[in-house]
Amino acid sequence: MGQVISDLISSGAIPRPRRTIRFLVDVEGHGSKHYIQNHRAELENTAAAIAVDSVGHDQQKCKSSLIYYHSPDSLPSFINDYYVGLMEANPKETRWVFHTENSIPLVNFIDLPYTPWSDNKYYPVFGVPSPLLMSWPDLYFHTQLLTADMLDPAVFRRCAMTTTLAAIELANAGPAETQTMMREVATRSQFRLGQIALNASGEDGQARQRLRHIAQRDQQVVESALRLVRPDELSQHPEIEATKTRLQANIADRLDEVTDWLDADDAEPIEYEAGIVVPNRLVERDPPGLAGADYWDLHQMSEEMRATDPKMNYDSLRIIGDEIWNFADGHRSVNHIAEAIGAEFDFDLEPRHVLLLFQGLANLGYVALGEPTG
Repeated sequence: MGQVISDLISSGAIPRPRRTIRFLVDVEGHGSKHYIQNHRAELENTAAAIAVDSVGHDQQKCKSSLIYYHSPDSLPSFINDYYVGLMEANPKETRWVFHTENSIPLVNFIDLPYTPWSDNKYYPVFGVPSPLLMSWPDLYFHTQLLTADMLDPAVFRRCAMTTTLAAIELANAGPAETQTMMREVATRSQFRLGQIALNASGEDGQARQRLRHIAQRDQQVVESALRLVRPDELSQHPEIEATKTRLQANIADRLDEVTDWLDADDAEPIEYEAGIVVPNRLVERDPPGLAGADYWDLHQMSEEMRATDPKMNYDSLRIIGDEIWNFADGHRSVNHIAEAIGAEFDFDLEPRHVLLLFQGLANLGYVALGEPTG
């Protein structure tokens, strides 16, 4: 990827980027923690940190797929919809018989919600969206059986093409590209809202709650693309702000439309009274996960979660544990955080379980549980 970008710039095929493209090749986890500690001033101006970990596995031999894991919803970012658009637009391995464009994939490349497998877990809490590219599942992951003959150049190529293009476009993005990325988000948002409403047939009022949350998140995601333009560019191009406002209104209109598809008799979930407390982080660090919680309490919690929603299991606690930390900003209540995480992972998550996890963090002095201020 680095050589390709360098050659393209040197040959004049692309302009020298407006922004720096930095490659970090380091010890997993420790390298990112060290980088964050020593480059804090640069994080504020970092568009994204794309983690690439174990991406070249032969999909048939290893029984794996190439996966784009989203940057978490706790830091709303355009990067997810933008990258998924690149995945769809990139040339595939072979063609339909009736035209010459390669449009049929032989490499399985899909996107899934946030998963903290690698260095992607360290950056979001510091304000940097961080998706992850990885091959999974894998029969030979982290074993001596994962040898060179278990790798596939076609999988490396698909990952590298998409990620290289993302690096170049993000590094060069200006006013025009920012508006394009906003439109990508808004277009996909309207489709998402429609899907949720269509799939909610026969469900209770939780679908209404989830639709509202997704719409509000996507409106923030549209706005997040503004980090690609400088303040002086924003003032010189008033159409950027106009585009943002119009697209956010389109999402709100779509929310109203699809909410009307739902059963008018569906009742809203009853608010969990103890969940009005507001967690606030007391230490600056990456997510401590399930720290402070007893194993058997977690086991019981996972059994209760699974009884409520069969999609959840014990491992679901890992992604929930990361996101409760990222969401704990001193403004969101436990109820709001449970709703947000439920929408992110399509879980019917109960606020009482989220509160128990926060109480474990509070016992360690990691968070304070305060009263709502508004």
